[in-house]
Amino acid sequence: FGVTQSAFAVESNMDLVAEALGMDPVEFRRKNAMRVGAMTATGQVLRDSVGLLTCLEQVESEMRDWRLGDWGIGGLGEAENGATPISNLQSPNLFSPVRAGSKVYAWGLAAGYKNTGLGGGAPDKAEAEVEVYPTGRAEIRASSAEMGQNLIGVLAACTAEELGLPFKDVSVLVMDTDLTPDGGPTTASRQTYVSGNAARLAARSMRERMQGVLAEKFDVPPDVIGFHEGLAYV
Repeated sequence: FGVTQSAFAVESNMDLVAEALGMDPVEFRRKNAMRVGAMTATGQVLRDSVGLLTCLEQVESEMRDWRLGDWGIGGLGEAENGATPISNLQSPNLFSPVRAGSKVYAWGLAAGYKNTGLGGGAPDKAEAEVEVYPTGRAEIRASSAEMGQNLIGVLAACTAEELGLPFKDVSVLVMDTDLTPDGGPTTASRQTYVSGNAARLAARSMRERMQGVLAEKFDVPPDVIGFHEGLAYV
């Protein structure tokens, strides 16, 4: 709710300043990236993990691999005679356009970070419940609101991962306060992290209960029982 718009303006200016200084856009961002212990413009000290540098380095590496790697070259454009003339591919400037036949490929990069959660000491919690049916399917339930941010996909993915189920075998029920536990407000970019973790913990609890039942039935320790693609195994 506003951060992406301001980040667009900031990152556009980062490109302009980098160009004026004759610096590589990635290196300019690297020099100015927040690190653990840094202080933001609003006075907040970043005391825990700050992943911006790691993210920048990974993106830069993958861009370079794409330009220079054989698989990237093979995927560039098509020519009628089967040969694709490629120009500028070896340029040290990762952002210089690449011409492949009649096509032009170009890259851009932007960085940013966003807080999640209500902040200010406000209670920030969410609840979720999961049910596993005899068919092997599972349902995750939370009253959190889906507003186009793919919360439904997040809840399903967290649940599927913990239960060892295919993604398609997890259904999601949200926004029904009569049938679902409180997921808290959909604001402050909190739902993926807060309700996502509520779903993960609920599914983990269910997995541990199933491990206990199977351990008793087959006389094995619970921790040797795993789940994958909807099946339990030892």
